[in-house]
Amino acid sequence: MELKINGHNVGLVFGMAFVRELNHLAGVATKEGINLGMALQTTIPSLLGADPVAIANVIYAATAHVKIGRPTQEDVDAYLESEVEDWDKLAEKLVAELEKSNVTKGPLQAMKAAAAENQN
Repeated sequence: MELKINGHNVGLVFGMAFVRELNHLAGVATKEGINLGMALQTTIPSLLGADPVAIANVIYAATAHVKIGRPTQEDVDAYLESEVEDWDKLAEKLVAELEKSNVTKGPLQAMKAAAAENQN
């Protein structure tokens, strides 16, 4: 998946660097400040609901592989505020990309299955 952020085409990659960055951004922390990770488990439900902060975090984390010229979180926020009209459609595209990744498809499938069980 590629987005044009701050005038540059940026490829989003949902691999290990993505998960590490997402854990840094949205991981569960103890009161002592120890990050336990689990950001996928906490972000996926919000992403499925098209939460703007979850979308921003996912996009920013998916740029973690960019070594030179990586967009900032502020660049991602500005892109979302000015360019996105259909948040649900963008969330669906991000979820589709997560389903393709060897790293993220398992947790995503587990979260979707759990959500389906809770609806029954």
